Amino acid sequence: MNTRAITRAVLAFSLAATAGAAQAVTVLYGNWKITKDNGILSVVDPNGVTIGASGGDVTNNFAAFDGADIFGVPNRGGTNNSQTLTFDLLSNGFFSQEPGAHIAVLVSGSWEKSTPGTTNGYAAGRGVAIGSVYGGCPAGTAVIESAWVGGNYIFGPTSSPYNTCSAILVDGRTYHVTVTFNTGGIPGSGGTPSITYKIVDATNNATVANFTVPDVASNTTSRYTGGWMIATAGANYVNKAWTLNFSNVQLVGN
Repeated sequence: MNTRAITRAVLAFSLAATAGAAQAVTVLYGNWKITKDNGILSVVDPNGVTIGASGGDVTNNFAAFDGADIFGVPNRGGTNNSQTLTFDLLSNGFFSQEPGAHIAVLVSGSWEKSTPGTTNGYAAGRGVAIGSVYGGCPAGTAVIESAWVGGNYIFGPTSSPYNTCSAILVDGRTYHVTVTFNTGGIPGSGGTPSITYKIVDATNNATVANFTVPDVASNTTSRYTGGWMIATAGANYVNKAWTLNFSNVQLVGN
């Protein structure tokens, strides 16, 4: 077996001593890449095999998923109380070469790419957008997002009562990213589910974002779907070349 093959080591441990207690499961997904070269966007798995490639997102129609490059689990189902996705992000050219593009990271949701010739794809879940974002955040930053079929909610200073904008991210630095959805919510919030994200610049061990907000849009999407995704969209500059490295991708959920 190729030692670089995707690792799916499942470690289960009890969260409570009572019978029938929920089990937390850790799944290791290894190292992935999304690249762009000669106008082709490619998803590269831990074996170095390209498992998906498409032309540029010329319509910028991320909502329909007809130009997004994506990897993850579309829908695990089940009754997941919370999920945490972690990975190390290293950009070689993405932030500088694609000023109109962004990375979407969603957990506790589901997604589907469009059937060829249609725009029936969608993404739903909670997490962050990174890059060219909305809600009043500067370009090259991250912001919390809650998404559902046909819409989303950005937790930015001009689109919500919250300001979850990160510091500006740049090429050539490794960032440790953690995204969590918790149905238990913030203590004292009355049980409203919460979204948390933290980004640490591993180069100098500096925290560039650390926010938790109540998911006020959670009523539009089931809380208990177990899919997750990492995707890019809006990469319209045909002649640009860049690589996004997503290393040590790991999901913890129950």
